[in-house]
Amino acid sequence: MMNQNQKRIISIFVVFALVAGCLATIAPASAELKSVPESEIDLMVRDLEANSALTRIDGIPESINEHTFATLWYGDKDGVSVVYLLIKLTTSGKPADGATLDNTPADVIYYYVPDQGNGNSFSLIKFSNVDVQADSWISVSIANSNHAFSIDASVGDIFPLKSGSLGVSATLVEQFYNEYHKPVTKMFESKDTLVSWVGYGVNAATLPNGFNGGFFDNGMTYLAINVADLVALGDAGADIGIALSNMPGKSISEKWNTPVDHTYNLKIVDAQLIVTCDLIAGNFGTLLSTTGWSLNYNPTKDIKHDNKATYVLPENVGTIYVFFHIEKGAKWLKVIDCEWDYDGEIYTEDFTGSFTVNVLDSNGNVVVTTDEFGLINDLAEGAYCVQIIVDDVVIAGKSANVVANDTADVAFGEVIVNTAPQRIVVCSVCNQ
Repeated sequence: MMNQNQKRIISIFVVFALVAGCLATIAPASAELKSVPESEIDLMVRDLEANSALTRIDGIPESINEHTFATLWYGDKDGVSVVYLLIKLTTSGKPADGATLDNTPADVIYYYVPDQGNGNSFSLIKFSNVDVQADSWISVSIANSNHAFSIDASVGDIFPLKSGSLGVSATLVEQFYNEYHKPVTKMFESKDTLVSWVGYGVNAATLPNGFNGGFFDNGMTYLAINVADLVALGDAGADIGIALSNMPGKSISEKWNTPVDHTYNLKIVDAQLIVTCDLIAGNFGTLLSTTGWSLNYNPTKDIKHDNKATYVLPENVGTIYVFFHIEKGAKWLKVIDCEWDYDGEIYTEDFTGSFTVNVLDSNGNVVVTTDEFGLINDLAEGAYCVQIIVDDVVIAGKSANVVANDTADVAFGEVIVNTAPQRIVVCSVCNQ
């Protein structure tokens, strides 16, 4: 008896009618009919029984009557896809000789034992080189003088489709460029000598805590600096304004010098005073003293404009005096604005968004959809197209042929998902 799965596989249609004389029209023109002795069919059946690569289904058809039995084998035999159907009639009469594989190319041989009056008739139908399709059917008609019946069996169900796999791999990346807000500079130049901006009154300078400015009689300036306060400013130090060495007034409230919108820096690191000033032309010089100068002193006669930037401080000194001076003709750059620009490089990083992989058959039908790369199994032999889709757009596609019991590699390599979106770098000047 068949199990429920076999019952679903095979559907039997019985027609009790006399059909003698019309059965020959059922057999396809390419079918080969062979009349053989019963012993030859017995040998072929034994060969089928001994072949472990074939699957056997008994009881076909199921209880048509007590005189009819059938057995089916299917699988690969000697590297060829085959289906065998054995029919035994226990009544007198010649079995019918009609057998087809609908919609499926196959070589058909119909072996039969003519009725020799012993009440038994045998037929063995061999379908070989089967090109199995899902809608293929075995159709067999058998009749004698007493009855007729037909067997319809779905080959797409009982005969395993030859299948293979696709191994799909890709590295999805996105590109970007850095857009940033860069400072715009302008060159400034002074035809006069320049000193520290320490002016009072209308042009009062803002000095850090612990810094006090003073004027020499000739209009030059100096700074009296509390060492502890400057040390406390750390590596950032103090930015001191630069100004013209003019001093039109005599009283303290009138003393001022005109700033030129540039600075120099003072800091103390490891007991050393470090002075820096960014100039693109000209030189600066400094004098350092641990005692105050008289106001009628002319420091320019002692200074060297050698851009000297480092002084070792004496131990236990509380206040230092610094004279800063720039020669005529100095030039420097100053940031006057900012503008958007990019660094000219295209950068690449891994794509972390979602994507879809579609596998299309030769008719353009989507047969597999997945959201990951890797092995795609159980594909029938044939031609396929593999597509990678991001945001409903096909960004890459490759063709591949699937062969039974094998894996076809579909390696996309690096695939660019998008075209250079911008990554904003905040401007260090205006913070935009």
